Amino acid sequence: MGTFTISVGEKGKKEVLANLQHMTMALASDIKEAVVSSSETVSHDAKGFCPVSDGRLRSSIRAAYYRNHLASEVGTDVEYAPYVEFGSRPHWAPIAPLRRWAEKHGISPFAVQLSIARKGTPAQPFLFPAFEVEREYFIEKVKAALIKNLKRGMK
Repeated sequence: MGTFTISVGEKGKKEVLANLQHMTMALASDIKEAVVSSSETVSHDAKGFCPVSDGRLRSSIRAAYYRNHLASEVGTDVEYAPYVEFGSRPHWAPIAPLRRWAEKHGISPFAVQLSIARKGTPAQPFLFPAFEVEREYFIEKVKAALIKNLKRGMK
């Protein structure tokens, strides 16, 4: 197999570098758009999948952006979120956090505590399903951005 070489003179070098810089900035802009769009979709869908008792968990779901919006994280800072998402093994749960929920449902807080001690809690995933729904769309958005910018750079 042979090699393919392109030589650029000094005058052309500046033009090529300027085009590459423009392409890089345009690509970054398109990737940011994909990241923000998909992050907001995951956040919205996670709120839809989230089980609701008092609304605290659902209202805490949001996207956080990093690296000038080229990366993001969708999640919550509510301390019991992992137990909702993944469930728990049997354990002796503190009664105070259970009291309001149990009384709202007309159940003894001690009965809820005893049930958790015997059976644990079932998983009620909300973040991972939202991510899974959006994953392929995000990949397609990034591919489209790359193709668009490669075509732009070839002109």
